[in-house]
Amino acid sequence: MSNPTVSVIIPVYNAQEGIKQCLDSLLNQSFTDFEIILLNDGSTDNSLEVIKKYAADNDFIRVIDKENEGVAKTRNKGIQLANGKYIVFIDNDDFVDSDYLERFYNEIDQEQLDIVLGGYKRVNQEMKTLFKQDLTQSEWSKYIVVAPWARIYRTSFLTDNNIQFFDYPIGEDVIFTLTAYNLTERIKIIDYNGYNWFFNEKSISNTSQRGFNPNIDIVYFLSHLLQVAGDSKYIRYFIK
Repeated sequence: MSNPTVSVIIPVYNAQEGIKQCLDSLLNQSFTDFEIILLNDGSTDNSLEVIKKYAADNDFIRVIDKENEGVAKTRNKGIQLANGKYIVFIDNDDFVDSDYLERFYNEIDQEQLDIVLGGYKRVNQEMKTLFKQDLTQSEWSKYIVVAPWARIYRTSFLTDNNIQFFDYPIGEDVIFTLTAYNLTERIKIIDYNGYNWFFNEKSISNTSQRGFNPNIDIVYFLSHLLQVAGDSKYIRYFIK
């Protein structure tokens, strides 16, 4: 697929089980004009074999096999490879409702926006919803969820402004999201929580595996956060 409307970017790392549910949810979408870019980030399990099988059965799925570089560089690579007019990020052990792409596409395309974001559901291994995060039409709402998922981006907005993920053990999502927020006012919040954030204890926090030093890294992260905060009273409120 050379010119899809939406590019779905999924970094894959040791997700041989979770990635199946993730991809099955995408294969069940009501909206069909999209590509899936699966970036295997040096997995040591059978993730690569699993995603290659999906790609063999579906010509709109691309597999990129690369050495381990971390989620930030992997997502940045996905942005570079995206052919779609819009970009959606999904984590490899999460999944989405069947109308997910359709809802976000309709909103961003009809109103010519740069970002459309919604809420999410937190689910456990039994597929029980632990809680729902709904967003309201307020200035604060967009700061409740600063992960790159549960939203859609205009690709040209990201590339023209060179918005990339922060390559550091902590805060890669926050810096990316707040940079994007500060570069456009064409943002819309919708009353929709079709993203399912899977509660996986093994992936809750792996900062120790990445050499996280709280005495140094928090200070470094906050210094970068201040750089992207600009005049935003909301960001500076949280930093104080």
